[in-house]
Amino acid sequence: MNDYTLYYMAKYKQRDVMQERDQDRLARQVEAENNAQETQENKRRQSLQELIVSYLLPKNTASRVR
Repeated sequence: MNDYTLYYMAKYKQRDVMQERDQDRLARQVEAENNAQETQENKRRQSLQELIVSYLLPKNTASRVR
């Protein structure tokens, strides 16, 4: 192989590696955003469940349980 062939092979390999890195970075970013959104939804759902339970349970539940 001559120098030009090696040069262009290296350039294309470098381009492929950079594209892979970009794809990996974007995939990690999307996954992090999805995890953050899911965590926020879980917190909201849990707080709503706690609010509903607090309204449904009688105020003096502790004395009735005994």
